Amino acid sequence: TISLDAGSQLTRVTEEFTGIDTVFTVAAGIVMREEGSTLPVPSEANAIVYRLDGGEGGITYVGSVLTTPGIEVTENKDHLLIMTRYTPGTPLVYFTGGGWSKWGFESDSAWTDYISKFSQRISAPLESMVRFQSKGTDPGLPRERISKRLWRRLCLRCARSSWSPSG
Repeated sequence: TISLDAGSQLTRVTEEFTGIDTVFTVAAGIVMREEGSTLPVPSEANAIVYRLDGGEGGITYVGSVLTTPGIEVTENKDHLLIMTRYTPGTPLVYFTGGGWSKWGFESDSAWTDYISKFSQRISAPLESMVRFQSKGTDPGLPRERISKRLWRRLCLRCARSSWSPSG
């Protein structure tokens, strides 16, 4: 399954493998080009980052972020790979995508910062509980009794707020 949240540079990829009953190693990767280079990113980001110099066309940035612990970053032939372990019967989720120096990522550090912050957000997601209380009634209304219109407005308001684990 592949999905992209509005406003995100990275696509969520969910994969499940069948036919094998033991834990095994898998990799997410980026094709490397002669005019490209890897960029450093903190190991706790569970990510790989790459830049591709397009001359006057600008720099294309590419990255992949794991939701499971990375066990190794390596180059194999013309690929930059980040390895992790897959447990059969569970979904493997990772994010991959890109940015451009002529739209939003003016420097290498702007892209690597984006990847690092993205990794922080997915490793420590915001969780919240909303309680509704009507005047003069018992506290809290169950979700099923809230109008769909009100629920959508609340969800949209939450989605527009900016949040990061560092505050």
